[in-house]
Amino acid sequence: MEQMEQKNQINSVAKALSVLEIVGISEKELTLTEIAKNLDMHKSTAFRLLSTLESRGFISKETSTGKYTLGLKILRLAGELLDNIDIRKIARPILEKLVEDCNETVHLVVMESNNIIYIDKVEGCNTIRLYSRIGMHGFAHSTSAGKVLLAFLPERKIKNLILETELPKKTPKTIVDYETLMEHLEVVRKQGYAIDDIENEDGVRCVAAPVRNHLGQVVAAVSIAGPCDRISIERIENSLANKAIVSAETISRLLGYRSSY
Repeated sequence: MEQMEQKNQINSVAKALSVLEIVGISEKELTLTEIAKNLDMHKSTAFRLLSTLESRGFISKETSTGKYTLGLKILRLAGELLDNIDIRKIARPILEKLVEDCNETVHLVVMESNNIIYIDKVEGCNTIRLYSRIGMHGFAHSTSAGKVLLAFLPERKIKNLILETELPKKTPKTIVDYETLMEHLEVVRKQGYAIDDIENEDGVRCVAAPVRNHLGQVVAAVSIAGPCDRISIERIENSLANKAIVSAETISRLLGYRSSY
């Protein structure tokens, strides 16, 4: 008897989930009859399920038409899920695959206050490695990841960040002029990636691409870095930039981003 009750409860849950799915994927509000027909379900069963889901906020019923849509509870739960997504956990397999493809050091970087912070790192097997570590901070204007993160911010916010940190000269090639930096960031936005051409550390080049969240906001950057004798501008333009972009786009899709193109 107890097993029968459990089986009935499981069947009821499955039917309720089917109702949510059919209402959720519909491009328009649905009537009770349409829902029951789509699920090959008796109207009385569909009505009971809809009433229960409506009472819990998962389904909303339009009073004037009697038609059903998803309720705000679904939106709240989805928001909780998206807020709690661990970008490092999601990105790690993609970063490891990228290292396999290029055999260089790969970083996952985010903006924190007016600096960047390295939140993950995967190294290749080359004997010459870079001095960087998870948790290390850096300047945004002189790194490829930082320039990607700056490029997609509103201009006013970029200006405020620069006023706070100024533009320290890290190497002879560091961009230290505001107008020049803004022109450079415009190029970054158009091409979809940024290059650090020995601007942050002598003898090191990097390329980075933006990672977007479900709202389309740039929330992180994937960078590939290595010594200049291995990472030439030609190699970046012919190979590494695209690898960084593809990896960043893959992570973005896993975060819920969908391109409008």
